[in-house]
Amino acid sequence: MKVATWARDSHGLFDYEDLHVERKTLTTRQCRYLVRKSTGDVQLMNEKEFALVGPGDAVLLRVLPSKTQPGISPMYIL
Repeated sequence: MKVATWARDSHGLFDYEDLHVERKTLTTRQCRYLVRKSTGDVQLMNEKEFALVGPGDAVLLRVLPSKTQPGISPMYIL
């Protein structure tokens, strides 16, 4: 999957004029959580790492890979 993040002062909307967009390509074949760390870095975490998510981190979604039909589960409030 391709991920793009930007500064948080854009009111949750993607800022097309921002020059500081971080882009990253992530790959997984297992169930993982996509987490934006308080530092701005985006990581895929397994269940063990997910248990250590800090208060300044944002859990964005859960990736549910499958051979037949991969899926994404949104994370609202944890």
